[in-house]
Amino acid sequence: QAFPGPFGGHKAKPSAMAWALSAPRASILGAFILHFVGLGILYSGGVLVLPLSSSFGVDRRTSSLIPSLFTGSMLLTSLPAGKLFDAYYSYARAIDPERAEVSMAPCVVVGGLVTAAGLLLMSTADSVLQASCSALLVGSGASMFAIPSITVVQSWFDKSKRATATGVAMAGSGVGNFAYAIFMQRLLDGYDK
Repeated sequence: QAFPGPFGGHKAKPSAMAWALSAPRASILGAFILHFVGLGILYSGGVLVLPLSSSFGVDRRTSSLIPSLFTGSMLLTSLPAGKLFDAYYSYARAIDPERAEVSMAPCVVVGGLVTAAGLLLMSTADSVLQASCSALLVGSGASMFAIPSITVVQSWFDKSKRATATGVAMAGSGVGNFAYAIFMQRLLDGYDK
């Protein structure tokens, strides 16, 4: 039995251990983890509205701008991030078609660094303006790892399994949202004591 490889190629059936740790399954796991951590933090930002409101001395409407900017900036920068990834992906594929899926790594690393920088700046913010600028960085960085991770998952599967693979990878954001909302609330409750 042949297994699909990236870009329509086929590979021979691997051993049981290699099958369990194969690149297609690793791409799903990697995308799941990226979405669990990155988008889980992003989507659970609503837990921070009341603490931000009391910390900055503003009303809830003003403090809710910050978590909204997390998601809004990610969605607004998805198009430029996708274009950037497409350009890099095409370039990598022209150089080495067998390893083009590795071209995701630089985009994900840059996105992770931008997101981490935004979160670090958020931790030192003294005003709503500083926190809002940090939220823009966090969202922009998230778009740089969310799109490539799903693109690579889709490149490993044929049409009959592509939707399921994408669904499993994207489920990381929902599970992360659930887990991080609980974790953040418990962290905030412990901090208030």
